[in-house]
Amino acid sequence: MEYTKAYGISFGVVAEEKLPISLAWLAGVFEKLEIEYEVTDFTYELSTSLSKEEYKKIRHNTLKTPSKEILEVVERCVDGVLEYNPEILCVSAFSYRQYHIAKIFLQRLRARNKTIEISGGGPGLWYIPASSNYTYGWELCQEGLVDTYTLGNGEETIVRQLQGESPNDLVGVNSKSKFEKQGDEEWTELIRKIQEKYIRPSYNKVPIVDSSKNNKEIFITGANGCPGKCAFCSIREYIPFPSYRDGKEIADECYELFKQTGVTRFKRTDALANGHTKHFRAFNERIIELKKEDSNFKFEYNCMFVPKDERIHDEEYYSLMSQAGCTSLDLGIESGSERLRKDMKKPYTNAQLDWHFEMCHKYNIKNNISIFVGFPTETEEDFNENLKMLDRYQKYIDSRAFDEIQHCGKFVLYTKTYIYNNLEEYDVVITDHSVEPMEWTCLTNPTNTLEERIRRESKFLEHAKKLGYRIDVYDSTDK
Repeated sequence: MEYTKAYGISFGVVAEEKLPISLAWLAGVFEKLEIEYEVTDFTYELSTSLSKEEYKKIRHNTLKTPSKEILEVVERCVDGVLEYNPEILCVSAFSYRQYHIAKIFLQRLRARNKTIEISGGGPGLWYIPASSNYTYGWELCQEGLVDTYTLGNGEETIVRQLQGESPNDLVGVNSKSKFEKQGDEEWTELIRKIQEKYIRPSYNKVPIVDSSKNNKEIFITGANGCPGKCAFCSIREYIPFPSYRDGKEIADECYELFKQTGVTRFKRTDALANGHTKHFRAFNERIIELKKEDSNFKFEYNCMFVPKDERIHDEEYYSLMSQAGCTSLDLGIESGSERLRKDMKKPYTNAQLDWHFEMCHKYNIKNNISIFVGFPTETEEDFNENLKMLDRYQKYIDSRAFDEIQHCGKFVLYTKTYIYNNLEEYDVVITDHSVEPMEWTCLTNPTNTLEERIRRESKFLEHAKKLGYRIDVYDSTDK
């Protein structure tokens, strides 16, 4: 059947300033197909329903064990869906961290209505737990909580599904009957040219509050996939080749969204915004043009970034970024050891890092740093390079070019990653596959035990605090 009435709900990062791109994208699809619709942003509902103290406790939380107050919000969301009575409900989970609360919502919905058609999607359903060979999406489908779920990017499949095509004919749209027939799950076909399939998001019905205070942030998509080949990341397994949008078109979309919402802060969701150097340059140049044309367009942005050689990212490149409104970058350094970064397949050099931080210092661009300890081949010497790195970049604390350590954790071995698929290359043996995260040991580096990784994490953070670095590391409890 071709759908005429739909409902979308998203379970995203519990941070009210992050506007839900998945929900806005669903709204864009509904509008393109002229489908009557309503949407709910679960994070917005939490932020407007809970007290400030209660909400502060759960920011960035997985909500595995929600409080009575949170469950009341879940129940109100169920009420909203049932009162609207859509022909189809589309549910999106941003990551595996949001899976648990999305499941609780679906359980409560199904307890009150067993016939409503539900389709799930988002990276939260793609995740394969260590104790299983199948995704969280299949777990929901097995339990009857969703009728279908999409694995991989659904730019094309969701449109065709809403137009009435059978899920059995759509590659990557999974159901119980299809699984029983094929004996396995399937993923969407790779979208090699995202530019041709892209549907612009709409915030016409997505709730936005306090935009006048400019503390809201819209996510914008500039690419599909990642050019990096990090050994600890699984994105290449799902999307083997990156595909990029035209930089000028991305800039024009940002301006249109500003006119629609009043929001001027944007975050690019690309795995690496500068993965395609020319498109990223074109994006910055076009933004500068738009800001000159409209003085009210006080655009600023954050993105994930990778340091490159000075010959590729020269001083003019950083100057353009600054003029366009780049206020901060998310930088996955992962380790201060060049040798270890090569093992991780992140082969940029310390010289490239030095150039990057010096340019950011000059052009007032902050950097939010991610790092982890305990990669299987990490030695004590490698770990000490982390401490030396903190010493080396302490001079940038005041300018905030090295602004904040947003993540410092212990290495976790995930399925579908390069290292998981090539355990022999790293001399890694899994000692317990039944727990999440799975437990492992490195035969050629046996002193890198869990206890040692905990010690190194603590020592790194203590040293960072002593030097005066800003630290915003999530608590380990239920995170």
